[in-house]
Amino acid sequence: MRIILFFLFVLSISIYAQEPMNVIRDVHGDIVYVYCKSDSLLQKKAFYYKKDVRYFVTNRVHYKSGREALLQYLERAYYSSSEYDYQEYNTFLVYIMLFDAEMKIKDVRIIYRPSNIDDRFDDFLKSALYKTKNKWEPQYKSRNDGYMIYMDYFHIW
Repeated sequence: MRIILFFLFVLSISIYAQEPMNVIRDVHGDIVYVYCKSDSLLQKKAFYYKKDVRYFVTNRVHYKSGREALLQYLERAYYSSSEYDYQEYNTFLVYIMLFDAEMKIKDVRIIYRPSNIDDRFDDFLKSALYKTKNKWEPQYKSRNDGYMIYMDYFHIW
């Protein structure tokens, strides 16, 4: 009985000591982004995962011309691409992008796609977003020393 009580006590301490986390996975189930709040230091930490590498995220980015300009660019690219088949889908894809300190796009991942939409739209969206190089800037100009992210959605009509 003492062994069971000791085991439950140790288990409860280990559960309490863990940091609260929010985990975002891509459409394949792989971990993409982890956001933790450390109670001991009252600091927030965010990590981006690409294969076996973990990147510490220090800032967010935004499109220099604004979000509306980015959405217009993506819509023009979609309607002029071979993926546009005159079907009405009325759905959206959620994506996340990783940038390095020089504002180069390091990774683009789709984190949500409805199950009735095939993955050909993933390739289109990734390709279109990679073509936006040099059109991004840090959200906070004083904090561009590490890796940065951008997360948004693209509506497919």
